[in-house]
Amino acid sequence: MQTSPVRSSQEILRKVPGLFIGQHAGGGKAEHIFLRGFDIDHGTDVAISVDGMPVNMVSHAHGQGYADLHFLIPETISKIDFGKGPYYSDIGNFGTAGYVQFKTKDVLESSQLSLEYGAFNTTRTMAMLNVLDTENHSAYLAADYTVSDGPFESSQNFSRNNFFAKYAGNISDKEKLNAIASHFNSTWDASGQIPVRAVKSGLITRFGAIDDT
Repeated sequence: MQTSPVRSSQEILRKVPGLFIGQHAGGGKAEHIFLRGFDIDHGTDVAISVDGMPVNMVSHAHGQGYADLHFLIPETISKIDFGKGPYYSDIGNFGTAGYVQFKTKDVLESSQLSLEYGAFNTTRTMAMLNVLDTENHSAYLAADYTVSDGPFESSQNFSRNNFFAKYAGNISDKEKLNAIASHFNSTWDASGQIPVRAVKSGLITRFGAIDDT
């Protein structure tokens, strides 16, 4: 991530060779995933996990296996493991095309604060704070707040905030305890789907809307 910055953990999925993502709702929901010829929708055929916790939702109105990684702050990730199909029975029902497993840091090298600003009034503030760092115990807090108007003619009013806390401790020579707390919230105004004929006729631009309410 030091050589190729990302805006969200969902974009880190692109580190998997042959995996592509696309966003068709302005950033407010999980990206569309494609892997090795599979149209995975939002996670139907790829098993995604964070620290062993399944991200895929078994039942979801938008599609079985829906996996939204936006709750994960990119700077907290330490390792990515992946495998590509045809199928991994030990991974579970969603491992049809492969799997992606994220491991978060147990301890921070140092506390960190960053402020980013970009096009379309996009601003991101991220902070990570070391609260415990001993030989056998560590804990830290991380927070991320992002806002953006988006490229559309009607402002997205996009807002996303994340909070992440992790404790890691050795309770014996062979046993380790990890505890994680996470909160994620995202809101935005989508311009909606538009007919291509309206763009071709010049009625609206490709960034416009028929009815943005």
